[in-house]
Amino acid sequence: MKFDTLKLITLLVHSVPTMTASQLVQKCHDIGMTHQPYRPSPGDSNLPPFDKGHQFRFETEGSIAAGFDVLEKKRLILQAGF
Repeated sequence: MKFDTLKLITLLVHSVPTMTASQLVQKCHDIGMTHQPYRPSPGDSNLPPFDKGHQFRFETEGSIAAGFDVLEKKRLILQAGF
């Protein structure tokens, strides 16, 4: 499934403020993103500590491979983005 920018922004704006981390992870599964094991990035060292990381892969309308990360702390969303 290909994702357009509007769909991704809507996911962030409407889901992040109202969902727990597990709900957002489930939503990503439900809309067709591919879950992968979390791999820390060099920038993660600049973040506050988090309990879990979730990574998803998807394809944009322009057939570009992209990622979406959800970082979780005490079951809440610490950070989400692509």
